[in-house]
Amino acid sequence: MYSTSEGRANFAEALEAAQSESAIIGFERYGRPVAALAPIEAVMLLAGVKRGINPKTRAAITQAAQAFVRAMPELENGAAAAPVKAQAKAPAKKAPAKKRRKGSRAT
Repeated sequence: MYSTSEGRANFAEALEAAQSESAIIGFERYGRPVAALAPIEAVMLLAGVKRGINPKTRAAITQAAQAFVRAMPELENGAAAAPVKAQAKAPAKKAPAKKRRKGSRAT
């Protein structure tokens, strides 16, 4: 599991692990799981396409996905991660209006 900032910094490493080890790499933001990087075979399995996927690879993906869910209690209980709301920014303060000097003209 990587934080999103760690994931950006280590994306090549995470991508290599997902591809070569059939690993499921999770990303979290503010301590909540938000996404996962998975091998393309995992996407094929989700789509119901099983032919062409090596049985060992299928088993490795299944084990990795199960371990990932076990490591995240909120996922294991079937509750999806709640979306993280962006914090509202304070409204920008306006600069005070410039005072005109007596007798000056706008050009």
